[in-house]
Amino acid sequence: MKEELRKILDLIEQDRITAAQAAELIEAMGIEDEKPDKPRQQTKRTLRVLLMSASGEKVNVKLPVGLLKSGLDIGKHFASASGKSQEILNNLDWDQLMTTVDQMIEDGTSGEIVHISKPSGERVLVLLE
Repeated sequence: MKEELRKILDLIEQDRITAAQAAELIEAMGIEDEKPDKPRQQTKRTLRVLLMSASGEKVNVKLPVGLLKSGLDIGKHFASASGKSQEILNNLDWDQLMTTVDQMIEDGTSGEIVHISKPSGERVLVLLE
């Protein structure tokens, strides 16, 4: 359709047809203005990080997607802190995590992003909800 429009514009430029005649041609050809897709209605999405120790201690952090980058910075901070979960958090590829989350947001998908379990019972879950 763009080629047909280009030809009509060329005819106008060459003074071979008027703008009114061009409008009639466009209407007769059934060419309509391209309308952008309606933006998908944004739901309030969250990134949830669960840290569970073998003894039953649990950390459950939910962050709005809008605060995602700050949340990942917080995760990096926890990774540098001392404690039993330090090794697990240090082994996360934080840049890959951000890339995966960005892609899931763009695609509109939800679900588990990271699931790490140690034989000792410690677990880390990162979910996009």
